[in-house]
Amino acid sequence: EKNEIGEIGLVVGIAGEFGVPVVFLSGDLAATAEIEALVPHVTSASVKRGLSKEACVSLAPVDSCDLIRSGVERALRQPERVEPRRFVPPLELRMRYGRRHGWRAAARGLLPGAGVSWRPPRELRVEGDTLRQVWDRAIGLAR
Repeated sequence: EKNEIGEIGLVVGIAGEFGVPVVFLSGDLAATAEIEALVPHVTSASVKRGLSKEACVSLAPVDSCDLIRSGVERALRQPERVEPRRFVPPLELRMRYGRRHGWRAAARGLLPGAGVSWRPPRELRVEGDTLRQVWDRAIGLAR
């Protein structure tokens, strides 16, 4: 089974490895769409819509707070509806750097070893059996 996930999927998967379901998320439309595709029965609250990297259309703060509060209350009434999300190994994390040479600073802090490789011009690939292991390797905490 191949899954392409973003940052939210990474958090959901690491929590799932510990048996913890993610039952609620608030964020923009892209974030809520990502978690809804990954986690059946999750509750989400879309509080803004991204227009570009620098602009979004947001709900008024009072409306966002109300939407988030009611969403959390709904999610916590039936947390057992949501199962922890686990991904099947082997796993590969690919991190693409926006700038051609942006990876160089990150590369200095990585521990060399199995499961870590660079693909020119700006992609880090990390392999492992768990998302936690893959993430720890990607940020230089483990081999």
